[in-house]
Amino acid sequence: MENYKYLVLSLTKRRHVIPHDEILICILLNFFMVYCLRGKNKKMENKKFTISVFTENTIGLLHRVTTVFTRRKINIESLTVSETETQGVSRFTIVVNGSYDKIAQVVKQIEKQVEVLKCFFYEDEQIVYQELALYKMPTKVFANSESVEDIIRESNARVLAIEPEFIVIEKTGREHETQALFKKLEPFGILSFVRSGRVAIAKPMKRLQTHLEELESVSLFE
Repeated sequence: MENYKYLVLSLTKRRHVIPHDEILICILLNFFMVYCLRGKNKKMENKKFTISVFTENTIGLLHRVTTVFTRRKINIESLTVSETETQGVSRFTIVVNGSYDKIAQVVKQIEKQVEVLKCFFYEDEQIVYQELALYKMPTKVFANSESVEDIIRESNARVLAIEPEFIVIEKTGREHETQALFKKLEPFGILSFVRSGRVAIAKPMKRLQTHLEELESVSLFE
């Protein structure tokens, strides 16, 4: 908009009459530039992404995949490996922080690995995800106070195991939920705490098998 004001002032001083169409074009160009800059800044800001890597079950592949992140100085917050609905195909679920452009480049590098069938990355609103946390507490805490039982019930957690000296509590949820329960239980003395990596399913309805069939059809024509 500053460019537009400068153009109007400069032409006015020269006593030129600015056609209406030229003014409109200047305004539209300025709005377009602002829109482009906002989009660029959005892609450059750091945020959390979940990367799903579908691979053949091959020894040594995990090391090569994590090396891609190490070379670009991207810290992996969590990593889980599991089977998929397709026999012989495994899924790596990797949570990282970074800019959109940087993560997009990482995904391209991962897909260059021979054993990688397909790789996707998502923002939090594009997936359904959960984490699992376990809390080991002294058994005497339950005997001396009902507060812990109330906290467990209010947090939708459950007692997973009961031993003479300790009790294990399980909580399934998102990171902020498992961390909130940790803070509530901490004053009572947590003996041990562990949280799993994220497990996630993408909201888009396209099935993995469809992607594999597309890859197979492309390879036939190459």
